[in-house]
Amino acid sequence: MTENERVCMKSDIGLKREQNQDTYLIVDHSSKGVDVQYYGTMYAIADGMGGYTGGEIASKMACQGLIEYYAENTPVVQDDSDFYKGRLRYLKAVIYNIHEKICEYGEQNSRYENMGTTLSVLVLIKNRALIAHVGDSRIYRLRQNTLEQMTQDHTMAQIFIELGHLSSEKGSKHPSRHVLTQAVGHEIGVINTGIEKIKKGDIFLLCSDGLNDMLTDTEIKYILSSKSKLKDKCSRLIKKALKMGGKDNVTVIIVRI
Repeated sequence: MTENERVCMKSDIGLKREQNQDTYLIVDHSSKGVDVQYYGTMYAIADGMGGYTGGEIASKMACQGLIEYYAENTPVVQDDSDFYKGRLRYLKAVIYNIHEKICEYGEQNSRYENMGTTLSVLVLIKNRALIAHVGDSRIYRLRQNTLEQMTQDHTMAQIFIELGHLSSEKGSKHPSRHVLTQAVGHEIGVINTGIEKIKKGDIFLLCSDGLNDMLTDTEIKYILSSKSKLKDKCSRLIKKALKMGGKDNVTVIIVRI
């Protein structure tokens, strides 16, 4: 677990899995060889597809590949909005490149031909948050006691909810919530992205579905909004997920602005 004044991370294999296929990435001021002052700090979670061989390889390739985000020198622009949009476009390009590399790896190694991973990425630059997302890991934001899911699950259950065939409550427990419609290295239609203003006091949570599958948003909000230290919030989220069954690997990153 890493901990400083504003970031905490914790991962657990859970109670049912033989292997932890979750991978995380934190690129901040302690990281060497990257310009976070200009390009921003980065936080990411990748959850390898458990139904196929090579999920742990795919998730590691995804997080390692994100370092490419810091490789391009973006020209200085007068309009901040153009700068943020440019960085987000490049982040998407990096993710598509990761997707191609994982696909190529699977093609060259038949054992891993169906490998894939979710990928949720948060980049904090100045007073903006850049979000890029594929799969069913999640990014939440707690602001002034309101918890908001900043990503949309790429699952069959979510499609059924959007079509009106399932309520959000029933969708959260429906078997199709585990059926991905998109995954990096498997199939990508659209990378969901967003640019959000950040405010002092915001708390961002990145998590694999091993957390939100066991805890309701209300339970997550209760722990995030508590007065405890970040490392204690991380531990409480993990412990609660395990107490509720711990059916999957569970990984959390908490970032406080």
